[in-house]
Amino acid sequence: MNLIQGINSWYWWQGKLDHSREVLLLVKTSRDCLPKLAKLLKKHHSYQVPELIAVPIEWGDRNYLNWLEQNIQV
Repeated sequence: MNLIQGINSWYWWQGKLDHSREVLLLVKTSRDCLPKLAKLLKKHHSYQVPELIAVPIEWGDRNYLNWLEQNIQV
């Protein structure tokens, strides 16, 4: 998991352009864990519509991907 601070976000909300300072949370997990993770994040997030997206890994160092798979708890 990584927290990236200092993000300036601009977005349309309720018909007007809005902005805020945000922290980007990157979570590496498995497809099987996504529903449970999404439920947890929605429960604790301050936004009505938090940005929750999944991005496939197109390539990764085999040692890192093996380590990641071994350390994801379902």
